[in-house]
Formats: sequence, C-alpha cells, structure tokens
Amino acid sequence: MEVTGLGLDLVGLPTRGLQQPAAPGAPRAQVGAFTTGQRAATVALRGAQFAAVGFLASLFGHGLTVYLVRGRRCLRASAERLADRVLWLRTPAA
Repeated sequence: MEVTGLGLDLVGLPTRGLQQPAAPGAPRAQVGAFTTGQRAATVALRGAQFAAVGFLASLFGHGLTVYLVRGRRCLRASAERLADRVLWLRTPAA
C-alpha cells in the first residue's frame, strides 16, 4: 500500500498515544529522564531564543515606525508647499 498525502507526513511518528497526564500532586516531568544541567541548559537556550526574537522584532517595529513618521513629515511638507502655491496663484494682483 502506497502512502500519500497527509499519511506521508505521519510516517515515522510514534504510533502510541500521548502519555496520560500526571495525577494531582505528582511531578510533571519524568524523574531521571534528563539531568539537571540539561534542563538548565534548555531553559537558558529557550530564554536566549525568546530574547533574540523579541529584540529583533523590537528593532523592526522601531525602524518601521521611524520610516512611517518620516514619510508622513515629507508628505505634510509637500502638501504645505502645494497649498502655498495654490494660495499664491489665487492672490489677486495689486
């Protein structure tokens, strides 16, 4: 039987279901599955990843805001110049 479509993506995944949730008051992590150093390294790595993504998103947002504000200033200045020209054209000659 040939596997196609979504079934192709599911090949190789575990066939048994997810583990049952721990009973109330039981430890959530499996005891002994990972060392304390491995867990600490994972927390540090994930923290660094979140910090890097947040910092880059902040830089992008700040840059976009500066770009839009400068564009608005440029449009406002050109609109004021245009208004001055229109008023100059309408001013009656003395």
